[in-house]
Amino acid sequence: AEVLSIDISETPYRSYLVDCTDPPTLLQKHEVLPEEGEDLSTTLSRLTEPLGKSFDESVLFLGSPHYHSLIIHLPFSDHKKISQVLPGMIQDLLPFELDEFLAAPTVSQNGTSSSSLVHVGVVDKERVEKAFKACRAIKLDPILIAPPTAALQTLIPKDSKERVMIVVSDKLNTAIGIFVNGKLTADRIVSKEPIKQVIASLIQTTPVEEICWFGEDCNVDDARVFPL
Repeated sequence: AEVLSIDISETPYRSYLVDCTDPPTLLQKHEVLPEEGEDLSTTLSRLTEPLGKSFDESVLFLGSPHYHSLIIHLPFSDHKKISQVLPGMIQDLLPFELDEFLAAPTVSQNGTSSSSLVHVGVVDKERVEKAFKACRAIKLDPILIAPPTAALQTLIPKDSKERVMIVVSDKLNTAIGIFVNGKLTADRIVSKEPIKQVIASLIQTTPVEEICWFGEDCNVDDARVFPL
C-alpha cells in the first residue's frame, strides 16, 4: 500500500509518498512554506498535489507547541478503574482546561500485573478540528492525526531490544520516543532544551535497554547510530 504522510509540525511543511511494503520505500517528497494570510487548506493543497492521487491512505502529523506528553503511573491494572480516575489525574497535571484539548491514553503494564504505566498525548482540540476541516476541503481523509513521535515506531530496528528509545534529530527539532514491546510509552519533542538532559530524564522514568539515534551529531554514549 502507498501512504501519503503529511507533516505540519514545523516549517517548512513536508509531504512524503511511501510504499509501505517491507521494507518501506520513499517514493516522492515535497515541502512548502505557508504564505502570509494563506489558509491551511490552500497550503495543504500545494503540499500534496505534486505527489499525485495514487496513494491508498494518508496520515497527518501535528506537533509542538500544540502537543503535550504525560506519563502517569498507577498502582492497579484494572482498565475500568483506570478509565474512571484518568481524566481527573490528567486535568491535575495540566495548566489549562482539558475540555479544550483531546487526550489519547495508551496503557501498558509497568513490570507487574498489579500496576500500569499510562502514556497520554494531549493535543489542542481547535488545532485538530482546523486540520480536519482543511483536509476535508481538499478531499483528503487522513486515517490518523498524530504527533510526529507516533511515526517513530516505524524506525524500530527488527533486532532491537524490548525497551528501546528512538531519537530522530535534525537541525531544528529532536523527536524522542520510548517503546516497550512496540508500544509508545513516553515521548518528547525538543527544540531548545539540552537533548542529553531530556533523554536522561525520560530514562529515569521509563528505563530502556538501548537507544537508536537517527541523524547526525549523536552525543549519547553507546547509542546505535543510523543515517537519516
